[in-house]
Amino acid sequence: MTRLVYILLCTLMTVPGFAQNCLKLSGTIQDLTTRQPISASLYVLVPGGSIHAGKSDEKGHFTVDVNCYATALMIEHPDYKAQRLLVKPNMTMPANEAVAITVPMIPNTFQQVSVRALNSAEFKLLSPKVNPKSKQRSLFFMSDVYTTAPVRARTCFHYMTADWTNCLDPDVEGRFELAFAEKDELTVEVKSPGFDFYQGMLAIEAANGRLRHDYRLFRDLVSFSVRVQNANGTPVTETFRCDIRPVAAGAPPVTLNAGRNWQSSYLFFPQAYRLTLVDAQKQIRHQQEVVLREGFNLLEIKLPPTAETPKPAAPAPTVTATVTPATGAAAPPVADEPAVTFDIPGVAALNLPDSIPPIYFRQSSYELMPQSEQVLRAVAAYLKKNPKYQVKVMGHTDNVGDPAKNQTLSQYRAMVTATFLRRLDVADERLTTTGFGSRYPMAPNDNEENKAKNRRVTLKLTGK
Repeated sequence: MTRLVYILLCTLMTVPGFAQNCLKLSGTIQDLTTRQPISASLYVLVPGGSIHAGKSDEKGHFTVDVNCYATALMIEHPDYKAQRLLVKPNMTMPANEAVAITVPMIPNTFQQVSVRALNSAEFKLLSPKVNPKSKQRSLFFMSDVYTTAPVRARTCFHYMTADWTNCLDPDVEGRFELAFAEKDELTVEVKSPGFDFYQGMLAIEAANGRLRHDYRLFRDLVSFSVRVQNANGTPVTETFRCDIRPVAAGAPPVTLNAGRNWQSSYLFFPQAYRLTLVDAQKQIRHQQEVVLREGFNLLEIKLPPTAETPKPAAPAPTVTATVTPATGAAAPPVADEPAVTFDIPGVAALNLPDSIPPIYFRQSSYELMPQSEQVLRAVAAYLKKNPKYQVKVMGHTDNVGDPAKNQTLSQYRAMVTATFLRRLDVADERLTTTGFGSRYPMAPNDNEENKAKNRRVTLKLTGK
């Protein structure tokens, strides 16, 4: 059978057009968890078999020609799970021009499921309605392996002793709670559209245990490469900020620095995004909706002359606000603590750990603004040097609109902020997210200036 496939593939390679290459990819293969380069073997999958396309070097770099009939690029290494990047047949680019991509690989030692004791902040998330005498109470968190974004994955537990099944759906933070009255062994099944099916075992052993269970769900990679050119095909001379925001809720926004060279990211889900290209003068130069599919996606933006397009980007709110020092674990507001005054933008006072300016958002948005990212980078750098601190990330809204939708929006604001910190290597167990909706305004919602102060995320650093 193997010989037959080999003969078929060799025959196909002699067919006119079959041996043609439509795409050249050049990039880096790296460890998902450590970002260290990997020297791995690459194969181009075609109808009837695969073509060995080479190997990445010790720095993880590779360049590979993709056949016009290719369906996927396969990357293999004995210490990692095989990575598949789907390719649309006959996807073409200018001859001899390589498109840049980064391919992450998941090590065989990667713990898809991890269990640890709840920390003090997580302990407060346990529902007071659950019987406190339960032998074990657990918080379950479902997240995406690539972005760490929460996943609303239906999870079913089959109890061996009682021979019954209990299925649960997590909230928007990918979280749910479950209490166990006795020792048992359970089978766990996790399903969510677009993700690999998970099945495993769960042993309930600890008396009075209070545990956190993290499930990281696997899926096909979504890679997106972007380049900017002038309308006449000549290279641009400047670099643009490319903000890529999901049209619907469910995925964090991504920012790329786009220019004459290809820039790529794999921090995407297969869904529709709104792409906005902003130049150094903060002028919107291009906007469009893109629908990303599983596998490799690319976009080349052709810019008309500047005079034809400029449209000012929406400015960030400029307000004066107060924030309380991060010395306690209670929910805001905390009126009896000293306040720090600062201006947004500008972030005049960032006195860690005592005061962290709020992270402000535009109306009905959960997209981080550039000045907010500067604050979060400073917070992440401080946390790296001070491992004793944990972070409470609390989302808020103004009082405009439906309270239920505001509650969801506040949760997304907290989740996006926490995701940005995770990407700056702040460990997941140091982060707790909560959405308060419009319940804790910083200022009266009596005018637009005050409402802008309430569309925020507040951060509190708490000791372990």
